Formats: sequence, C-alpha cells, structure tokens
Amino acid sequence: MGIFDLFSSNRAPAKKTAKSEDLSAYNGMRVEVFDAAQRLLFVAALFVRSGGNAELRQFAGASAPVSMDGPTPVSLRGFDDHQRLAIHFSCVISPAADRVWTAERLTLTGKDNDRAFFRQATNATGEAVLLGWVGLQNGKPCEVRNISAGGVCIQTREEYPMGSKIVLRFELIRGKEMPALRCQVLRVTPKRGGIFEYGCKFVDMPRGTEDQIARAIMELQMRQQAMR
Repeated sequence: MGIFDLFSSNRAPAKKTAKSEDLSAYNGMRVEVFDAAQRLLFVAALFVRSGGNAELRQFAGASAPVSMDGPTPVSLRGFDDHQRLAIHFSCVISPAADRVWTAERLTLTGKDNDRAFFRQATNATGEAVLLGWVGLQNGKPCEVRNISAGGVCIQTREEYPMGSKIVLRFELIRGKEMPALRCQVLRVTPKRGGIFEYGCKFVDMPRGTEDQIARAIMELQMRQQAMR
C-alpha cells in the first residue's frame, strides 16, 4: 500500500509494521470477505486468536458462494473507527461450523483512507426526499447507480446542496422492500442533460440496517453472476 516506509535512514523509527502490529486491537471488527477475484463472499465479525489464527462469524444472510474443497485464500476489509482507516488483511479460511470459519495465517496487509465497503453496481430506481428545515419535501425520481453498506451513488435531475440530507426509498431487489435510508451528500457531479450525480454516505442508520443492506448486496451480486 506504500504506507510503511521502513528503509529510509533519515526518518525517525517507524511505527509498528504490518507484521509486528498487535492484531488483537481488531478483535470484533466487522469485515467483508473477498475471494481471489475480489468477489464479495460474506460479511463477518473477526475474532483474533493467538499464533496468527482467527475466527470469522458470518452474519445472517446469503451463504458464501465459494467452493470449499480445501482451505481458501481470501482477503478481508474492515474499518477502524479510532484510526479512521480501512484495514486490510489476508488469511486462509476453512469452514468450522454453521456460519463459522477458521482463519489461519491472518496478516495485516495495509491501511488506507478507503471506507472499505464493497460497492455493487445497480440499475434500481426510486425516489429521493430532501430533508428541509420545515419537514419533508415531495419525493423526486432517482436512479441508484451503486450501493455499499456505507453509502450510495444516485443520479437525479434535482439539485441538492453539498452536505444536505436526503431520504432514499427504493427496491434494490425487485419485490423485496428496503427500509427508507437517510444519507448525506458528500459529492456532487454535474452530468450531461441536466443530470446530477451524488455520492452520499448513510447516516442515522437504525441498528441492524447496515447488515440488511450487506445481505441485499450479496444477493444482488449472486443473481448478477448467475445471469452471466
């Protein structure tokens, strides 16, 4: 990742390297698990054990679409709220019990400023409702271009100020209702034809909603892969 400059004699002693850092600090972290092709397999809680071993407890939702003929190399991405950094790991997983996986050779491979949420492209449509000073305005049509457990990218003809909050209502998977999602505009990109693209982060999410979004994303991903 280019963040561990260990070889310059002109620098002060470096902080702990990826290999020497105490991984127990990440015990209980929510992580997304990817295969070698960077396909999202499942979302789990990471529990660090001794000797470079760990346990992954998969959240309820879609089963991992991975062949388990033997131990499987994967990468993990999580987010550390204290450091405000994405945390990346590699390890080799094997099934241990229902929705429980052993992880061997757990290695911290890097940190960066990415929010570390898998983004899934969509063609969902819905409506965006701007939160104003005196209550909700009428909903306006929007297209959901991609979504992650941490935010969403939408396109609409409506112009929203940077930092404004909107409520989104849409079906990520047809026939399966999603909860109304409140988000804040972080990026505004004008497009041709009077279209605006907004990068938004989710805010004020009820407990469990993030996992509900992650499950829907995994199901959508598997459906799209099955159609190829």
